[in-house]
Amino acid sequence: FFKNSSFREAGDLWLTVGRSFKYEHTSGDNFMVIIYLHTPVNELKQARYAVFKYFLISAGAAVTIAFILVYIFSLRLSNPLKQIKNAAGRIANGEFEKRLDIKSKDEIGELARTFNQMAGALQNIEEMRRGFIANVSHELRTPMTSIRGFIEGILDGTIPEEKHREYLTIVRDEAVRLNRLVNDLLDLAKMESGEIHINMIDFNINELIRRAVIKLESIISEKDLEVIVNFEENDVFVKGDSDAIERVLINLIHNAVKFTEPGGMIVIETAMYKKEKDKVVVSVADNGIGMDKSELDMIWERFYKSDKSRSQDKLGVGLGLAIVKNIINEHGQKIWVESEPGKGSTFYFTLNRVYKDKRE
Repeated sequence: FFKNSSFREAGDLWLTVGRSFKYEHTSGDNFMVIIYLHTPVNELKQARYAVFKYFLISAGAAVTIAFILVYIFSLRLSNPLKQIKNAAGRIANGEFEKRLDIKSKDEIGELARTFNQMAGALQNIEEMRRGFIANVSHELRTPMTSIRGFIEGILDGTIPEEKHREYLTIVRDEAVRLNRLVNDLLDLAKMESGEIHINMIDFNINELIRRAVIKLESIISEKDLEVIVNFEENDVFVKGDSDAIERVLINLIHNAVKFTEPGGMIVIETAMYKKEKDKVVVSVADNGIGMDKSELDMIWERFYKSDKSRSQDKLGVGLGLAIVKNIINEHGQKIWVESEPGKGSTFYFTLNRVYKDKRE
């Protein structure tokens, strides 16, 4: 059993704890043993005060360290957020070149990287917008200046009467160019904003190519060009918007005609696309002036015209290939070009094939 008691000795208060147990001797006698432990109460109080003191010191140190850590982490969190806020304000004012230098690997770092990507995209859009406005202004100003100058020359007698027909023909061509520019701009804007929806149907791509060649027969004959059409099969059905794909074909064939010298050759082919099953690849090749490799990625940009093409493409405005690429992208297909200066160019695009038994 346990027994607690207190008594005074020499004026001090002591705490006594006793315990008893039975002890059996080897001789067979049993003894009851009682052990008492004594300790001054003052020592217990001192130990309790020491424990309490260490507890307060530890708690104070923990609170102090916690405040320091919270302050450090708050600075680490707030400083990047302040940078993002300031950068957002500058971008809102049109300073799109602002970038964040935050390289942490946490959520704030991921936010900063996303912010920088957004800023880069906005900067590209702004540069495209400025370039677009500049190009449109240039393309509109040139024909309008020509039209105004020739008409004023006819009205004030500067241009003699025998040349009126010649200059009025130029005015007509410039008006056609303006009309084509406006229509192409409207179509391109509708495509990029998603206002034009493609009507997917099954159609014979070979028959569509025949119709496109017939529509351009006059300009082909005018330059005495040889057009070779090679079909792997007589009837090849594909899925797409037939009107939009016809526009792609006419644009590519028209470009081939423009940049091929008189007496040259254009080859149009359809074949199975070897890299992807159930796809047809259509190619339009010419043996014209060709392009440098540095130009191949830029020809899809709006208003882009190489120095070589400017001398041969008097009426073009540089929107045709941008429209072609948008149409093919809307179909979820690929388009690319291979070219070499002086040897011509070949444009390729793919379409999903529809087999006859599946159509039936």
